[in-house]
Amino acid sequence: MFADSSIDHVGHFDKLRMSLIESDNLYGSVQTLPHVLSALDLLGRLKRGKAGDPRGILRMQSMFAETAAWQYQDQRDFMSAGYWASNALQLSHRLADDYFIGLSLVRLSQLACDEGDASGAEELAGAARRNAPQDSLFRAAAMTFRAHAQALDGDAAGSDRGYDSAREIVAVAPGDSNWGMFLDHAYIDAYQAHTRAETGDYSGATTQFAEAMTHMQPGYPRDKGVYLARAAVAHMAAGEIEPAAAKGLRALGIGLGTGSARILHKIRQLSGMIDPASTQTGVAEFRDAVAVWEDESCPDRS
Repeated sequence: MFADSSIDHVGHFDKLRMSLIESDNLYGSVQTLPHVLSALDLLGRLKRGKAGDPRGILRMQSMFAETAAWQYQDQRDFMSAGYWASNALQLSHRLADDYFIGLSLVRLSQLACDEGDASGAEELAGAARRNAPQDSLFRAAAMTFRAHAQALDGDAAGSDRGYDSAREIVAVAPGDSNWGMFLDHAYIDAYQAHTRAETGDYSGATTQFAEAMTHMQPGYPRDKGVYLARAAVAHMAAGEIEPAAAKGLRALGIGLGTGSARILHKIRQLSGMIDPASTQTGVAEFRDAVAVWEDESCPDRS
């Protein structure tokens, strides 16, 4: 159908991907993932049919595969996320383009972080740094995820240095209209707060989460829900039940609105930490909201 046409397929899919990314930030991956998978299927058919610019189509396949990996990661479907991230890496090697190789390796590194594979995350982040263009946002992301992995491995000083290096790169990295619009100092601060919470510095984590949320870009409600949920668990671990319940309730609303499993996973963790007999402010409201959510999501569980 399109073999001899002058239609700009690459331009169409580039605009579609950016629109889906914006929708994902606002409404969550549950809404956008089916469209990403549909686009990947259509891109594959266009490639096999030799329609349009074959190298441009390959670039779009790589970027959509990375997007699919991220959206499965937000759903905590790590097996599917790994499949699409590996697929993106394979496509990027076919392109022989360091930009796309860096894109794929950064995704694999963060995925390893979420799976708790510190050594794997550190190795993949190192590979991303070697392959990504100098002073690019990919290198800053790789340093961020490597710093998290270092802390999980017990190297707190190396982790702090890594986060500082990531901030230095962000300060000089050129803007990228295709990837990394979210990556700024507030994002790095929020990730370092996540690291502090995962390694037991709960007071440091809650303070840094609050600072990061004050300065984060607008237009990322799902990410704010992730930060709120992680901060709530850190408050609870520090014995601060009232801010934990308040942030948990806000995060639950965002989690239900976006369908983000990253948020809801933390809400379940928080719910298990809170004493059901507590009479402190906000606890009953949080527990009631969780109970309604569980009843609606699993009506036959009783």
